[in-house]
Amino acid sequence: MSALWVALNVSVAPIIFSLTNMPFTCDFIHAIMVFTTSYASMEFGIATLSAIIVLIVTLFQRGFASGIYFLGFVLGALLIDFLLSLVLKFRGLGGFKRSFIVVEGLSIVFTAFSGFIIGLIMAFLQPALGVRNPLVIQMGGWIFTSYWTGMHTIGGIISGPIVFLVLKAIERAGVRPHGS
Repeated sequence: MSALWVALNVSVAPIIFSLTNMPFTCDFIHAIMVFTTSYASMEFGIATLSAIIVLIVTLFQRGFASGIYFLGFVLGALLIDFLLSLVLKFRGLGGFKRSFIVVEGLSIVFTAFSGFIIGLIMAFLQPALGVRNPLVIQMGGWIFTSYWTGMHTIGGIISGPIVFLVLKAIERAGVRPHGS
């Protein structure tokens, strides 16, 4: 999963972002990779470990100053690893409606949290490292962070149904998560 995530992150995600300049379009890739990795392994920390591998490759590929934003997705993966493992171990995804609500909610939490961390990095850390973002300069640090969090939250709202369909397709194909 890490190799696929790396390939998508260094090839497809930058193209999508450069075409749209909207962060929520890349949330599809990251949300699908985090949820499928966590769901397929049923082991706490596997999605986070995958995200760390992607972070390392991203740092090598883009450089520290430009690639450190991905730390937001690593921390988001850690949060989802924790929350999804609790849901799957104690309640399971259950029926169609319940599982949709859980996946949609977790998708929003993942992207909003990741977007907040990425916004902080872009607004406060990257300028100290010499990376200048015109939106940060125009809006100011905290307003930009709020804006970026909101844009990623939109990404979570849109990504949730896609993630849900991917997980249901995996389930319907008879693929059993590792822990079951």
